[in-house]
Amino acid sequence: MAIGNQPTSAGLNVQLGDCAVSLRNACNNIIDLWDFIVALGANETAQVAALGTLGFSTSGSPSDAQAFWTMANYLYSVNQLYYGEITQAVAFNYDSATAIIRGGN
Repeated sequence: MAIGNQPTSAGLNVQLGDCAVSLRNACNNIIDLWDFIVALGANETAQVAALGTLGFSTSGSPSDAQAFWTMANYLYSVNQLYYGEITQAVAFNYDSATAIIRGGN
């Protein structure tokens, strides 16, 4: 008898379905965050300034407000790729670009 959980088509289908639901839910969470950011102002400059009023630093290069906006924009780009709203001609490593905001996870 083999030790541990043995893969079956049913088990793999459940795992695949769980991954698909998790990805969709993550993209929906990204939409919610991005919609909040967009509502802060008419363009990136206004949105970054508004983030400053919410407590993000606006000094430095980049400022915390700008860095937050950039990271949220990266996540929104992944969301747009997921929903087929954009295409990406050049490879971009979103995992590497957003590593700093995962807190080591």
